[in-house]
Amino acid sequence: MKKEFGYGAYFKFFMLITFAIVLGLNLVNIRDWSLGIVGTLLPIWILLNYMLGVKEMPRGSRMNRAWIKIIGNFILFSILLYYIGGYTNLSYTLFHFFIILSSTVLLSPYAGLLMLGLSFVIALKVVFSQAYVLDNFIIHSYAYGGAMVIGYFIRMEKTQKSKLDHKVRELDALYKISKMIDYFPGTEEILDKISVIVGETIDAAMCLIMLYDEEQERLTAKAGYGLSKEVINNFTLRKSEGIEGEVIENRGQITCKDIGNLAIYQRLFDGKLETVTVIPLYLRNKVIGTLSIYDTKDKHYSSEDIDLLDMMGSRIGMILENDKLYQQIHTKAIMDGLTGLYNHKQFYDRLKQEILDAKRTGYQLYLLMIDIDRFKAFNDQYGHVVGDQVLVQIAETIKGSIRETDYAARYGGEEFAVILPNADHETASKVADRIRGNVKKTTNMIDQLRGEDVDITVSIGISCYPDCSNDIVNLVDIADVRMYKGKAMGGDKIIA
Repeated sequence: MKKEFGYGAYFKFFMLITFAIVLGLNLVNIRDWSLGIVGTLLPIWILLNYMLGVKEMPRGSRMNRAWIKIIGNFILFSILLYYIGGYTNLSYTLFHFFIILSSTVLLSPYAGLLMLGLSFVIALKVVFSQAYVLDNFIIHSYAYGGAMVIGYFIRMEKTQKSKLDHKVRELDALYKISKMIDYFPGTEEILDKISVIVGETIDAAMCLIMLYDEEQERLTAKAGYGLSKEVINNFTLRKSEGIEGEVIENRGQITCKDIGNLAIYQRLFDGKLETVTVIPLYLRNKVIGTLSIYDTKDKHYSSEDIDLLDMMGSRIGMILENDKLYQQIHTKAIMDGLTGLYNHKQFYDRLKQEILDAKRTGYQLYLLMIDIDRFKAFNDQYGHVVGDQVLVQIAETIKGSIRETDYAARYGGEEFAVILPNADHETASKVADRIRGNVKKTTNMIDQLRGEDVDITVSIGISCYPDCSNDIVNLVDIADVRMYKGKAMGGDKIIA
């Protein structure tokens, strides 16, 4: 976010100009200065502005610092002017013009009126000690009134500009986030992009998006801005743990200061944090996570900033809902609805990819084609409902019998396929035998078949790339022919 000409820079700029002009006006009577008092007041004045300007106090609000700075300068500089003879020229007029203008711009019009009143008290003493009282009074009145009017319009212009800039930032951020509603690269990539948008828009040191697992009652970091990958990959919180945990439990926004003292944040953020603002993320009135804004300074967020965070949070919820729906549709497109294994089309897509990888790396690939023996007769006897239960159970058995790197699919009807990448003949034979043996236990896992005199078996055919064929269709056909050969031999066979 583009940084504005801030109140501290503004004050220092005009203070230096005022000080330079006043010093020039009074250099002519330097011999009349009370050097002892001036030598004491000047370092105090410089120290006041240094402590409250160049080195911002980490605690205490910006408004409090501004009040101390204005009042401190008014008192110290007014006394200083008296002891360098400033009451004999325009020094008080210039200084009071600056202090009224600064109070109006930095604090409020009411603060400007207060400074105007105090300035007039001093100005009247100066005016009545000089000749041409009326002329001097008119000069002071015009200067003070002008400072008040100019300050008021500067403040209004700055306020309008700030509102306009905030609205532009708000619309820009919401536009960028809204564009992602129809963008489906994957949840983590979406959240990474959103965390950057939020962090840059709010001008935060760090931003973190965490998602909540209701079953485990645990928050897990998913994406962040200004944070290392190590923090994002390892930051988890239990429900009620940390500020984020409280937000999940209370379902409301929380702003907290001095969080660098909390052990959990000290460990992960090196104790550099000062404030955090956390809002809940909703999906259909259900809290699904948190959006956290961290700062290393005592930073105050306006109500408009919080409203913007809430709006961005609601967009995040919409995006996550769309992404969830997309993943469901995508899953339905590649998965078999009954067994939960990959479907026929996805099987061929995967087999093609695995063969390309095998060709590139030079390893062997084995293919198992599996068919349930005498399944038509089984369906005729027990019905399709029980038959479907058998299909589901055998699918689970196959998934539980293969390696994590293997790939199981429902080829069609009662036929299944398993791709074994980077395998050898011994491994393929062991996996096939494990499937064959475990399928025999299926009867005991289905209530309707317990106590029934029925055996559920499978026949398995094995083919190998590139030994059997370099062609996908031929590779499947060879495994299929061998599987049917096993069925012809009475079933419950493995043919390689």
